[in-house]
Amino acid sequence: MRVESMDAAITPAVNFTSNVEANNELLTRRKQAVRDEATNDQDKFSDAFVERAVNKANDTMRFHGRSLKFEIHEKTNDIMVKIIDKETQEVIREIPPEKMLDMFASMLELAGLLVDERT
Repeated sequence: MRVESMDAAITPAVNFTSNVEANNELLTRRKQAVRDEATNDQDKFSDAFVERAVNKANDTMRFHGRSLKFEIHEKTNDIMVKIIDKETQEVIREIPPEKMLDMFASMLELAGLLVDERT
């Protein structure tokens, strides 16, 4: 038995490559829209809104025996969140880690020093 031109008769019902590319493009657009929206909303947060959000997060963490501590890193002015065990008062996790922010601040200082020395 000989079969010819069977390949030409069979076509895929769905072109997976183009669907993946289309999905990636939609995902990229959505991420950018979320970033743009977050950038626009940064100025809209009032102190009362932030305080309510922090209290709500702490209420949620209370059930797990944890609490949240929000701090502002001195050199970078970034917000750090520390997750603290309520019984031992031990810091379980820092987001972002303070050491990373310190390292970033040192890199900025070094870059600033290099720029100042050249001029």
